[in-house]
Amino acid sequence: MNNPEVDAARLRGAAVGAWSAAMAVAAHGFAGGGIPGEARSSR
Repeated sequence: MNNPEVDAARLRGAAVGAWSAAMAVAAHGFAGGGIPGEARSSR
C-alpha cells in the first residue's frame, strides 16, 4: 500500500535535490569555473 504523504515527500525531496544540483552547477559556471574534470593547460 502506498502512503500518499510518503510519496509526496519523496517527490519533493527529489525536486529539491535536482534544484540544488542545478544551482550549484550554475553558480560554479557563473564564478568562472569550468566543467568538473576539464583539464586546463597553461601552454
